[in-house]
Amino acid sequence: MTTKYNETINDSIVGEKTCSSIEIPPKMLTALTELSKLLPNVKSDILCDMFKSGQLVPTVVQEIDTNEVLMLAYSNIDSLMRTIQSGYAHYYSRSRAKLWKKGETSGNVQTIISIASDCDNDTILFKVLQKGVACHTGSHNCFFNQLYINQ
Repeated sequence: MTTKYNETINDSIVGEKTCSSIEIPPKMLTALTELSKLLPNVKSDILCDMFKSGQLVPTVVQEIDTNEVLMLAYSNIDSLMRTIQSGYAHYYSRSRAKLWKKGETSGNVQTIISIASDCDNDTILFKVLQKGVACHTGSHNCFFNQLYINQ
């Protein structure tokens, strides 16, 4: 059974914000409700667009001081909630099929400064304060393999 998001969530949580055109599975509805509580100023249709069908959302990670792109990872509702609750970047690992905190073993954590979505609500941008290196190879960022330079 699926439920329309705006028919289930208390108006005090989402106010006039709705996304009634999207059918939401009950488990997803619960997660979206919790995420809405953490992001009271975000329109629910943005969250519905972003996480429709439980999909993973590409997440670009940018250094706050330099605007350098550090890495690309994937977020789901649970990793975004953990990120907001803890103040540290959490992602969903496609290869390991589980959530992970960036820097959990290396100590190279990413402190969240801000979170934004793009114009289509299908990509997330984390602006972070990076401790140490961002790439598992030891490089400061993950984009060091030059493919092309227009000369």
